[in-house]
Amino acid sequence: DWILNNNAHYSEKAPLNYPMLLAGADRSKDQSYFLSGVKTEAFRNVIFPLGHLAKSYKSMIHQHNSNAQQSVRDIALDATIPTASKRDSMGICFIGKRNFGNFLSQYLPEPSPPGDFVDIDTGEIVGRHNGAMHYTIGQGAKISGAASRYFVCGKGCSSANARGHTPNTVFVCNDTHHPSLYTDELFANFGSFDWIGL
Repeated sequence: DWILNNNAHYSEKAPLNYPMLLAGADRSKDQSYFLSGVKTEAFRNVIFPLGHLAKSYKSMIHQHNSNAQQSVRDIALDATIPTASKRDSMGICFIGKRNFGNFLSQYLPEPSPPGDFVDIDTGEIVGRHNGAMHYTIGQGAKISGAASRYFVCGKGCSSANARGHTPNTVFVCNDTHHPSLYTDELFANFGSFDWIGL
């Protein structure tokens, strides 16, 4: 997305009479999950020119792509674009260098109260946070003074539960392959469901 504008992300539309959002070829950079909340009609005149490309040669190798095409980085290098060798951004590209928490707070209906980080295995409080709304499941949780690295695996509850946790509790685990990071269920509100992919 550093070659084109912010709308040129790693996603793809199917060549049909109606818009259909597909995952990008580069699974490590796919952003179709982020765009899946956009209404179908908004994609009518949108083109995703990077959807069929891998961002770098390394991601093509990682995905064992035997039909490897030129990568976005290769194209940028050939075109002598100054950012062609710049390291990848892991943040949200459209907010720039602003503080993510402050940015997000501008769009929340009310301030998210602080709460506890709780280890999902031990039930122990391992730190404090400035609001559960600032965290996404799977995200690394930066917990000051923590002995190990933690990842967000759950947030709050509809009411305080028997263990005394509040709706603003953020549950964390200390392994990227912890069972609490996986699920075999999906709940969807079909009243606001928008079919833009299969």
